[in-house]
Amino acid sequence: MLALLALLALALPQPFEAAEEKEAARHAEELLAEVEAEKRAKGKKGKKKKKKGGGAGAAAGPSQEPEEVAEAPSEADAAEAAKKAEEVRILLLLETLTEERIRFGITAESQAAASAEVAEASRLAEEAEEAEEEAEEEEEAETAAVAALAVAKAVRAESRAAEEAARAAMDEVVAALEEAKGCDRNATIKNVIGIVDIFGFEIFEKNSMEQLCINFANEKLQALFTKTVFAETMKAYKEEGIDVADITYSDNANLIKTFETPKTGLFGLLTEECILPKGTDEGFTEKVMATHGKGGIIFRMKGVGPKEGFGLNHFAGQVNYGTKAWLDKNRDPMSGDLVQLMLSADNKLLKELFTEKQEADAGGGGGKKKSPKFKGVMDTFTAQLNDLNGTLEKCALHFVRCFKTNDQKKKEFNEDEVVMRQLQTSGVLDALRVSREGYPDRMIFETFSSQYIAVPGLKTAAELAPKPPKERVDTLLERLEVPKEKYRSGKTRVFFAAGVLDGLRAKRTAMQAKIATEIQRVGRGLVARAKARELRKIREAALQAMVAATPGEDIEALRTAIKGAKDAGLPNYPAGKAKFDEAEKRLATLEAELKARKEAEAALEAAVAGTDIPALEAALKKAVDCKSDNKPLIERGEKREEAKRSKASTLESGAFVGKVRSDKKSLDYTLYDDGTSPDGKDKGGTSVLRHELLHINFSNSLRNRDPGAMTVVLPEVDSDGSFESVQPRHHTEGLEALLKRGEKGGLLELKNRQPKWNASSNMYVLDFHGRASLPSCRNAKESDVCFLMGKVEENRFNIDFKAPFSAMQAFATAIIIFDNSSGAF
Repeated sequence: MLALLALLALALPQPFEAAEEKEAARHAEELLAEVEAEKRAKGKKGKKKKKKGGGAGAAAGPSQEPEEVAEAPSEADAAEAAKKAEEVRILLLLETLTEERIRFGITAESQAAASAEVAEASRLAEEAEEAEEEAEEEEEAETAAVAALAVAKAVRAESRAAEEAARAAMDEVVAALEEAKGCDRNATIKNVIGIVDIFGFEIFEKNSMEQLCINFANEKLQALFTKTVFAETMKAYKEEGIDVADITYSDNANLIKTFETPKTGLFGLLTEECILPKGTDEGFTEKVMATHGKGGIIFRMKGVGPKEGFGLNHFAGQVNYGTKAWLDKNRDPMSGDLVQLMLSADNKLLKELFTEKQEADAGGGGGKKKSPKFKGVMDTFTAQLNDLNGTLEKCALHFVRCFKTNDQKKKEFNEDEVVMRQLQTSGVLDALRVSREGYPDRMIFETFSSQYIAVPGLKTAAELAPKPPKERVDTLLERLEVPKEKYRSGKTRVFFAAGVLDGLRAKRTAMQAKIATEIQRVGRGLVARAKARELRKIREAALQAMVAATPGEDIEALRTAIKGAKDAGLPNYPAGKAKFDEAEKRLATLEAELKARKEAEAALEAAVAGTDIPALEAALKKAVDCKSDNKPLIERGEKREEAKRSKASTLESGAFVGKVRSDKKSLDYTLYDDGTSPDGKDKGGTSVLRHELLHINFSNSLRNRDPGAMTVVLPEVDSDGSFESVQPRHHTEGLEALLKRGEKGGLLELKNRQPKWNASSNMYVLDFHGRASLPSCRNAKESDVCFLMGKVEENRFNIDFKAPFSAMQAFATAIIIFDNSSGAF
């Protein structure tokens, strides 16, 4: 405004009177004073609005008071009036300024200089106003930042309370399970198999306290690995008096000392900085660098400020750590106020969990409480890690190293550099080097002698047995041609260089293989000779059976004998080849005769059915020549399979009432009811032990040419129908065994009537009292005429029976006769 007035004054020069000049000057001064006062008033009003969070947008928004909206018209009128008055005052002021300009002789140069001063004053005023506004904005931002930090702190406290509640709840669950199982936490556990699985070293672009914890855990395990593999080995060497001065190895003891040294160690410095009221991350970093920056383990990071972090030479390589927020991470946000808040919760379990924590923090005593010592997250971590390390040191350790094949996390892709780097940083190559330079294999003198004393020979064992253990081992190694520089003999054990023990094991295995081969040779010879003798016996038995069956008429028996001889390899030997050919020739003759008999029987049956007497006589003559009524048994196997299928069908239908069994020669038959056999193998019957109801023995099979003779044994039957019970629990108690021993008490023995030879008809005849009209080898008549079966038509027979035969026993006798004469089963 001042600059505008000055420019107007320079641009509008006009003359005035002296009185008017004084009046104009007075009005100009009043005008300037009013303008300045109005400007200050507007500036203060704007500041108040900004502090209240308003501004131009807020003044126009819905938060305005109704009174302010109502006064808007009067303010507009006042502004219009003020504007007109200001115009009048400006005109008067311009006149006065013009006059003064003329009177004081203002020139163009002075006018330009004054304009510049006015412009500079205006600029400075605007900059001051902007600086004031920026200060106000910074104050507001700082207030918001403080509020945000409070929110973040509250969120951390909430998360910590949840973690503490979950941990305490899990402890309660484990304690309840142990109590339910009867486990005692204080009891000593002797036998444990445990697996410790941790991440490997973590090296990222930005590493913080979390990565330091993981990497330090790896350092501790690396130290344990070094102690187990190297230190224990060196200790064993010294105890045994072995000189290993030229064997060296590297460890990370200095690095672990840098971490764990009380007060001055990295962990100690972190705890100290957390305890200080004004401790900062920068202060912690400065202390670390001042204490350990020149030791070669901790170094200054490149590209960042000296207070922002540090680098650390781990066993696996260099890692840079940023220390921002380390103090906040290390401090436990589970404050006493938060514990008290949890104790006031409505949840009973939650209160119990935090009650236990409060008692633990108080020390469990009822006396005066002392201020607890600061314990950070890092302190808890190191205590748990040391406890784990102590447990592992008590165990027999086995290490498994896992390596990444590539850094891209691709499957089936291998990078040699990545694997080699991990091998070097994990200490595996160092372990191999020490193993190669030292004596990795060791054995106690007695153990080595017992395992290898027989390798040079059995004479060596007898020679070295009386010597002392060490001398015996040295002599044995000399006999085994092991160079002296490849082993060392201690006080109780012998140490071998890499590969020596493997070579000795190979020699021992070769010796054992040689002995085993000799044992196998002798054993196999014994087995082979025994098998040859057995085969010779089988071959001789098969030859005898074949020779015995060759003169006979039993085709099936001869076939079986020939098959047995062939299976025994009889045709491959000259002594049995002639007998085998003779038997086959005899079988061919019998089969041709059997075929002729079948044809004659078929012709005879056809002639009997007709009325042609000459044809009947011719058929009868042919049948007499072939003796067709005494045909041998054939096709036993096929008929037995058909009988098995019939038996299975009967069992499945539920109509099973009994069964008939025969021996392999079809000479002895036994009838059983539907009970169970003593061995429990019968299926389909009842659970009651079975009865034997009938036994038939054939002394001459009906399938031969001569008349068959059979003996029938069955339990005696009383007048009331009850019979003698025969329930054998062993085969020696059955009807067949009783018959062979002649023990017939309670049993009835019957025999069939023998037919007589009729020279005129050239056949055996027997009177069947008209119940048989056709000749057949199946016609049978019991001596007391209790049972009679005769052929009346083709495939039709009459069966007559009376006591002591029952219907079941009579039917069984009939099918037994069929089986014995034609092999129905």
